[in-house]
Amino acid sequence: MTELNQITLTFIQQTLSRFICGFYVRFQAEFKIEKYFTEK
Repeated sequence: MTELNQITLTFIQQTLSRFICGFYVRFQAEFKIEKYFTEK
């Protein structure tokens, strides 16, 4: 049972970090595009 919990915890952590990373990258890209258009 403890082993299963550990696997689930690792899976959740990986999914969470991947989601946060993807969100951050998308946010950065949108911010740069917005800045680019405002400067022009």
